[in-house]
Amino acid sequence: MNNSDKRKNKYLKQASYLFLSIIISITACTPTTPEESDAQFNQRFGPEYKINRTHLLVNWQGDAKHGVEPLKLNIPLVYLSGAAGENGEIKAITWALKPMKNGKIDTIYLKLRRSNGQPVPYVSPYKTDNPEIKKMQNEIYADEYVVKIFRDAKGDFLNRERDCCGEGEELFRGKDISGLEQYVKMTCYDVQELQKKALDPNYQESSKWTLKDLANKPSYDITPAHCLAVRDSMFWRSPVNTPPAMAVKIDSSLGFAGYQMKILYKNHLVIAYPREDAEELAKNWKFYHQQITRLLDSMVVQ
Repeated sequence: MNNSDKRKNKYLKQASYLFLSIIISITACTPTTPEESDAQFNQRFGPEYKINRTHLLVNWQGDAKHGVEPLKLNIPLVYLSGAAGENGEIKAITWALKPMKNGKIDTIYLKLRRSNGQPVPYVSPYKTDNPEIKKMQNEIYADEYVVKIFRDAKGDFLNRERDCCGEGEELFRGKDISGLEQYVKMTCYDVQELQKKALDPNYQESSKWTLKDLANKPSYDITPAHCLAVRDSMFWRSPVNTPPAMAVKIDSSLGFAGYQMKILYKNHLVIAYPREDAEELAKNWKFYHQQITRLLDSMVVQ
């Protein structure tokens, strides 16, 4: 055997040993029972979080400096988004409890049904060509929505100064709905000046495009004739001096499709993502506020 073959064998042995070590390590650390999985979770995230086969106990200390109250919740696992699996079993560690980069669980995702406030059932099998099962899955999907609870964030949606505005933008007050004030960010133009610039080769292209946009405004653009709404900037909010516990803001969601509704629960920011368009959500905000508040009230541990 030459030196090259000896070196090759040496590296193969080292690689095999390393691979075997990794397998043994993973096997030793992997929980073999649900109870072991729960114990591992509790050791890592306790005492703020404690989990068993049916519930997640949350014990948030709050943040007195920023007015965030302590909050203790006993959450049935069936409400955790993605927790319910096939055959009714519960997956204890779900994306609903995914730790952040700092190793903490800063948010909890719940999922419930709009029609009755109950947990979202798992309809098996998930992938199917059966029309009856498909119909049931579609009905449940249309009825469900996600609620996100923040550990120590009070949120800044009560701060009206943050509502406006980018350079060259201003706020337009639109049509109020169900006691909420409607606003949209807009950019306004001097139409006569644009028409002059449209004849100037240096400004011709951009001016023509703006004039075209002004002449063909979509129906949802409620701004004055010489203005254009900033994309996805429409929002509704509670009037000034609304008590924080009843304050609401509805605006465009970045992480989810559609619009989101922000409220406070014991000064913790709560964001709901119902499957409704902006105006429907604004009309129904009281329903969602009550449903979410009652659900969290039922989970509070005194």
